[in-house]
Amino acid sequence: MRIPKTLLVTAALAALLFPVAGEAQGGRDAYTELRIVVRSGNEEIGSIEPGGTIDLPGNSRVRLIMSAYAPGRGPNDRPIYPVTRYSEETPGRGISIVESNPENANATIEIAALGNQRNRTDVIRYQISDPDGRIPDRLERGMVRINVVPGATIGQATQDPVGRRADELTRVLYNAILLRDPDPGARGTVQAIQRNGYDALVEHAVRIADSDESRIQVYEKEGVCNEKRLLSLYKNLLGIEAAQVDRRQWDADLRRMNNGEVARVVNDIVRSDRFRSRYSLLANR
Repeated sequence: MRIPKTLLVTAALAALLFPVAGEAQGGRDAYTELRIVVRSGNEEIGSIEPGGTIDLPGNSRVRLIMSAYAPGRGPNDRPIYPVTRYSEETPGRGISIVESNPENANATIEIAALGNQRNRTDVIRYQISDPDGRIPDRLERGMVRINVVPGATIGQATQDPVGRRADELTRVLYNAILLRDPDPGARGTVQAIQRNGYDALVEHAVRIADSDESRIQVYEKEGVCNEKRLLSLYKNLLGIEAAQVDRRQWDADLRRMNNGEVARVVNDIVRSDRFRSRYSLLANR
């Protein structure tokens, strides 16, 4: 049976104009990294990945904001905030959604006091609506856990958010650049970030990258090479896995690493929009 030529042309045009949904869902630019930012007032007090847990005190109110990243787009990628609806797994048990703004990906929740309980774990579920197909279907539904702990304020539950945040960021820098956890000598970095925020973080990140340990001693560790170090920078600072790396960016950064310009690579990464968005950091004015 012969197929009319006009039918073949029509089918070819359709394939070009309307690619299959699976390609959009699995493309390099898919938004495959999700993170729910938790804010108390204007201050970020933490974040939760899908299926993760965060400690929060009873008798408190926080805002949840869904953020999605496309790792393949490089270090300057900004997150999107997809339409997201939140729901309590067990309404009336301990967490109530008091305000909801799905179009801006956020909801405000109230966490009931513990009462006679020593602790309690509540579950918040979310449903993302993304008709443009930027977020894979498998990621559009999920949940996070709120571990309710004793404490009258957010500050008590998070053990001084500023100090805890500085500790977290210092650990990220050491793991990314030196491939190890901080030692007692890192206290100066923690204190500087506590006092001066993002600008101090950039300064100390470059110092760590330009240290003798970074330029010489780190290569004494078994298996350490510039490729491994660059992957560590991408993963720890930007949240990018090996399969998601932009090839052109990788080649450019690796050339600089091989030329001994580790500090320049680190400086560019920690100043990137993606790094600041990932850790909700603002430059000092």
